[in-house]
Amino acid sequence: MSEDKIEELPLIQKLRALKAKEEAKKKELEQLETRLKTESENIKSAINKTIQELQEEDKDKFLEAEEKRKQKEQSLEEHLEDIKTPKPAAVDLESLYISKSANVYDVANHNFYNKVKDMLDKQENGYLNSDEKQFLSSVGNKLTEIRTQDSYLKNKDPDSYISRTQELLNRFRY
Repeated sequence: MSEDKIEELPLIQKLRALKAKEEAKKKELEQLETRLKTESENIKSAINKTIQELQEEDKDKFLEAEEKRKQKEQSLEEHLEDIKTPKPAAVDLESLYISKSANVYDVANHNFYNKVKDMLDKQENGYLNSDEKQFLSSVGNKLTEIRTQDSYLKNKDPDSYISRTQELLNRFRY
């Protein structure tokens, strides 16, 4: 009923009409409150779900980044390990052999001197194996033998490779 019609009614009917209108408004208000509560719960649920999804996504991204960091770190450690510990070169046993019949010409040259020098450098870094140590020992013995037996050493070794090699070997502890 409209307001004008209610005003025209007798007092008792007017009261009943206003009460009915009030009841209808209360019912409508309760329905709106229920709807508001339901929608509010739905919105809260959606927000919580979104927050949880974002947290899981962030956690996954963090775990991925952490895994990549660990892989890079491991790769760097392996690379550093490769750099720090050089692999000993394969030893050619034939090249380490010095013959009993070796003469001054076999040992009085720059190739032989450089070979001994390279081995001594390796020895200073701690990378000399037993075959190489044995070779240097035999070189020392052979040089001593050549120096004592060969009286024409100066003519056969004008660049003093034998004495220079002997000086290198004096640094070597065998």
